[in-house]
Amino acid sequence: LVIHHAAMSDYKGSAYFPTKIIIDEVSKAVEPGLEVAGLDGRFCSMENQDELNEYCTKVPVTTMDEHFADIIKQRQLIHVLKVDSEGWDYPILFRGGLNVLRLTEYLEFEYHHDGAWQNYTLQSAIDQLDGMGFTCYWAGKSQLWRITGCWFDHYGYKYWSNVACAHRRLAPALENHMEHIFEQTIAQAN
Repeated sequence: LVIHHAAMSDYKGSAYFPTKIIIDEVSKAVEPGLEVAGLDGRFCSMENQDELNEYCTKVPVTTMDEHFADIIKQRQLIHVLKVDSEGWDYPILFRGGLNVLRLTEYLEFEYHHDGAWQNYTLQSAIDQLDGMGFTCYWAGKSQLWRITGCWFDHYGYKYWSNVACAHRRLAPALENHMEHIFEQTIAQAN
């Protein structure tokens, strides 16, 4: 596991990342993987320069395509791509990572009501992924529910969930396995 002191988005530049946050009026260090400390401005507001300097550090921002440029250039397959960006998955994937997606066998991302998901729909994401060759499912514990080709309007309800996708051409055995799990999930429900 390699931790990069950088952020991914749909643009190149810089952003402030929280190094300390205030929870219940107590200052706490931000540990790698702390999910409440995103780049949405809750903790690193440009409005208060003193707090910005005390609680945040400036990090480079890049796109997923730029970060993985060598892999893209060499056309190497990406076996697993997991995006957990606290609501910014859509712009990272679809505005800054299309070339990476074209080389990805398995993709998992979060869907919910925070961050950029306020401006995008899951149906748009699923339609784009389907067009790129992915079949996507709601991911549960040892269960999968297919979304691709099985869209229901209530899937658009924005609630915390994970979406798992397999590329039909790049990973046909995986896609078949996931479809089998989906069929078992449906059979258990009946």
